[in-house]
Amino acid sequence: FDSREASVSRPVALVTGAAGAIGPSVVAVLSKTHDVRTLSRQPPSPGLFPATVTSLTGDVCDADAVRRAARGADVVVHLAALLHIVDPAPALRAEYERVNVGGTAAVIDAALAEDVSRVVLMSTIAVYGHGTRARLDEESAPHPDTFYGETKLAAERLALAARRHDGRPLATVLRSSAVYGPRVRGNYDRLVRALARRRFIPIGAGANLRTLIFDRDLAIATALAATH
Repeated sequence: FDSREASVSRPVALVTGAAGAIGPSVVAVLSKTHDVRTLSRQPPSPGLFPATVTSLTGDVCDADAVRRAARGADVVVHLAALLHIVDPAPALRAEYERVNVGGTAAVIDAALAEDVSRVVLMSTIAVYGHGTRARLDEESAPHPDTFYGETKLAAERLALAARRHDGRPLATVLRSSAVYGPRVRGNYDRLVRALARRRFIPIGAGANLRTLIFDRDLAIATALAATH
């Protein structure tokens, strides 16, 4: 019996933006079935990822860095993005375009050049816009009204138009709702802490609706999209 014959190489998954709020959960789930490598602008803090993960440093808008990271990968999960900012200055529009649209273009080009089987693009329900009381679903027409939503919709269109060499679609898009979890900061972190201290005062009837998802549930959905 040769133990080498029993070993089976695992598929490789590249995760961009893995050091962000949901990245570590995505990496943890994918690591169960894939050899994972990550691409982030800064080196991850010690212990952020499992020891088996290969961490690379680079800008997602750097075509050469992305292509090197994608070499040999079976799937790319593209999380890197410039996220929503309340009332961004007009000058930030160019940076949203550079990161969210240009970065996605770099990922798609690298995936096609390196014969990656699938790209999973993390998008957002911000593509639907605000100011409506209607219940929205995937058939609802997008009407983004922020730099973030507009550039993520443009990124979606780039990804969904891409075709593999065999003509099949390259990308799957997930439109995430608002995420909560131990690494997520901002409004939801403050809200939960205020509730725990019984210092939250509801305004109005308290009938506002907000769609939320736990970070690990989103990570499991992402891993499913990477393989089915």
